Amino acid sequence: MSDTCTPVDESLGITPQRYAMDDDMGGDLWLLPCNAGAYQTSFEAVYQPEDAEPRKLLFALWRNGNWTGTASLFDPDTGVLTDRYKGRGVGGCGGERTWQWEQGDFRLTEYRAQEICDDEAGEFPVVFEAE
Repeated sequence: MSDTCTPVDESLGITPQRYAMDDDMGGDLWLLPCNAGAYQTSFEAVYQPEDAEPRKLLFALWRNGNWTGTASLFDPDTGVLTDRYKGRGVGGCGGERTWQWEQGDFRLTEYRAQEICDDEAGEFPVVFEAE
């Protein structure tokens, strides 16, 4: 794990998840929980190819009108990773991202973000959508 990741106490029920990747690249994908808060947990994703060194995967984050470098849900059957982050506990601002596993990396397919917090949680506007 990186020095920005604080391992989460497994007694909280949030444990590292390993997925065997069944594609041309093979190998294992690890989602490592770190920095658990009151209503969200960040994860680091590490890919271990069959014949190479493990590497941390990096993900874009839209914040303050700019892209920067964040609970995750991975479906190993479809290769889709989704994650959400809240700007505050009740929602109303934050972001939602969808990624597709392709050849040893995740490709961003959709990003929705709401920077200004509303009183009601709802669907965020699209910031990016892959062609």
